[in-house]
Amino acid sequence: MIAGRLAWRGGELGLVLATAAIVTLAVHGLLVAMRFRAGDLVSPGLGPVWAAAMIAIGAAAVLADRDRRRALRGRLRVAVLAGAAVGLAMAPLMAGLLGTRQPPFTILAGDMAFRTESV
Repeated sequence: MIAGRLAWRGGELGLVLATAAIVTLAVHGLLVAMRFRAGDLVSPGLGPVWAAAMIAIGAAAVLADRDRRRALRGRLRVAVLAGAAVGLAMAPLMAGLLGTRQPPFTILAGDMAFRTESV
């Protein structure tokens, strides 16, 4: 019985990883096909779309887990949605959006008006 549960957990993990790989490749392919550049004026528009997709995945996982009569199906759906979330989580990094811009003169350049320790 314990071996069966461990095998099933491994199957869920495999499903998560497989879905993450597929979604990562799909997102990367979409960004390449769109010729997305982080320096373009429209690049900040990726953030709200990405956030909405992540929220939708979270809401779908909650709804998928509500069906207690079919617990196995719910677990499979949640595993697939978790894999999709992992794949989508990397979208901003693959798009080249590596965070906020830093001020031009930080501590190393002598500007003490912006203190990185207060962030």
